[in-house]
Amino acid sequence: MGARLAKRWQGTLTACHVPPALRPLSGAPVEPTVLSLLYEDDTDAPARAARDFHAWAATMGVDHAHWVQAASGIAQTLHVLGAWHDLAVMQRELIPAEHLVDVLGEALLGARIPCLIIPAGRAADVYARVLIGWNGRQEAAHALRAALPLLAEAREVVLADGSHPAEDDLKAWPPFAPREYLLGHGIEAHAKRLRADPKEAGAALLREAEGYDLLVIGAYSHSRTRERLLGGATRHVLAHAQLPLLMMH
Repeated sequence: MGARLAKRWQGTLTACHVPPALRPLSGAPVEPTVLSLLYEDDTDAPARAARDFHAWAATMGVDHAHWVQAASGIAQTLHVLGAWHDLAVMQRELIPAEHLVDVLGEALLGARIPCLIIPAGRAADVYARVLIGWNGRQEAAHALRAALPLLAEAREVVLADGSHPAEDDLKAWPPFAPREYLLGHGIEAHAKRLRADPKEAGAALLREAEGYDLLVIGAYSHSRTRERLLGGATRHVLAHAQLPLLMMH
């Protein structure tokens, strides 16, 4: 999917290989001596993988491509690469199931760029039907803005509004009208009200997303600690979504 987007948007593609043993790790890069042990049976593997990637990228029509061999876990790697990239595309199945939510959660918080998380078999040239999960918070606005290029290509865009605006929220910053914002970018979104208890917001959103090609939502509107202790929409969606997700903190 990343190659298709890079070709269509005339962008640069960076492929980053994170060894399976490192993917769940947090924190700083591992020592070079430890990293070398991962390839002791095939020391030429990284160089061969880089050559294969560049050859493949050329066949995909990508003019500018780079290969990166990670020395840290997915979250830390994205924290670094996010400084000079516009979008991260991640294959959901690359992360062990028991670490999925924590790794993706840490990656979303640290990457500082939108993350497109794709389950196996769900890559597409264009996401024709897109659902936006809207809760009125800044994280949702970040995701909405980041999704503009994908929304512009969609055939149908629906805004599922589950916000519960409080008086204090309205005083904190000027109110934001997502449909008007999208119209200003030439995107017409149909709005529908999503009524659900806040504790059930994630499940309700995934039920609403059935039949769509992409779900766009903000990540961790509440603190990550609070979501871990009490549950939250972000964790539920990360754990259970079967469709591609465009998320941003």
